[in-house]
Amino acid sequence: MKSLIELQSVDLLMDSCLKEISFIENEINDNSRLVAIQTKINQLQKNIDILNKALNQLNISIETNNSKILSLETRLYGGEITNNKQSEATAIEIDLLKSQTTEYEEKSLQCIIKLEPYENELKNTSLIFESAKTEKNDSKKHLQIKLENLYSKRNTLQQEQSYLLKTVDKAYLEKYLIIRKRKPNAVGLTEKGICSACNVKLPTGELNLLKQSSTISYCKTCGAIIFYIS
Repeated sequence: MKSLIELQSVDLLMDSCLKEISFIENEINDNSRLVAIQTKINQLQKNIDILNKALNQLNISIETNNSKILSLETRLYGGEITNNKQSEATAIEIDLLKSQTTEYEEKSLQCIIKLEPYENELKNTSLIFESAKTEKNDSKKHLQIKLENLYSKRNTLQQEQSYLLKTVDKAYLEKYLIIRKRKPNAVGLTEKGICSACNVKLPTGELNLLKQSSTISYCKTCGAIIFYIS
């Protein structure tokens, strides 16, 4: 009886240890916050790149138009064009180019206005990312130490389990292992007539049968193996 109770105590400690190990391992490997921040950074950078590309294209168009305007104005006002009809057409072309350039400049300004908040947000988000990364690394170091201690505890419990498994009566052990697949508390003691596995008081008749029993007995409420304690 004692060995079986001890085995269950070790098994329950092992359950708790393995659960904690699993939790900490998941915590160490959980980079979801960093991934979320990095995703935001990538999207902000993408938005900035799109605006910068548009801004560059607009600046090229503005420079191209200004060059064309300068060339046409030089020809028009430098006396190269003397034909009235051609002068008229050139003046119209210059006006169109200037109008188009003004439109490009307005679009360029809009790009610059949109860029500023994106760049500020990117800067702030990058700082948040670095802070979160440092915090995660510090947390990992702390959790890794805790994990190593739990691994050591697990090894000790495994040794205790191996020893106790050899000392428990085979018939009891077989039943215990079957029950334990369904519930953690597979063994109970009847302290003051109460099953310690489920905290339910046994009926007087059942308790009397348990006192006289020389075979494996089970709690009718929870199904655990029970031992009578006077």
